[in-house]
Amino acid sequence: MMIELETSLHQFNPDHFGTINDFLSTSDSNERDTLMLACADHGTAPDNVSFAGPNRFFILQHLAACVPRPKDNEIDNSFGAIMIGFENFDIRHAVVCGHLGCGIIPNWFKNTKIRDPIGLCDRFRSTTVKAVDEAYPELTDQDYIERLICEHTIFQLENLQSHPFIREKLDANELKLHLWVVNDQTAQVLTYNPHCGDLVPIGEMR
Repeated sequence: MMIELETSLHQFNPDHFGTINDFLSTSDSNERDTLMLACADHGTAPDNVSFAGPNRFFILQHLAACVPRPKDNEIDNSFGAIMIGFENFDIRHAVVCGHLGCGIIPNWFKNTKIRDPIGLCDRFRSTTVKAVDEAYPELTDQDYIERLICEHTIFQLENLQSHPFIREKLDANELKLHLWVVNDQTAQVLTYNPHCGDLVPIGEMR
């Protein structure tokens, strides 16, 4: 399974991305070198993957794995928790992890009267919903929701790399980005391929 995406929506430097080999080559490592930003609706073990031990991950879970942009920091201080991870561990990888069984994103899309004190739903509607409506006008029903989840996760990775601290790490080759989308029913992990702009089985990105 792969998910084809509209390549014009996002801009990444492929050199800033890591692959599954980063984990396979040191699969027995207990060093906490990976920051995982996951969805609060994903359950208690989003790091439960076969190719890396759980001790490698510093996990932060937020609604729909949202990452604030620098200009959002005044109302959404969750980037402070990301900084704590870098201050306390030698973080070499940053994973933004979405999941196809997310219940938050469908709720944000369908519930127009949701309480939204820090503007997460507003950001979702003004970025992800707008982009998906324009780029995928043919999608309906569950296919549309699936694409919302995938594109929202990619926008969060863009938000992460927009912070100067993260950009400095990437440009110095001290940090590698990863984007995963987990199929809750099959446990298959798709990863973002920055060369083609699609989500592909993680084993294909080596």
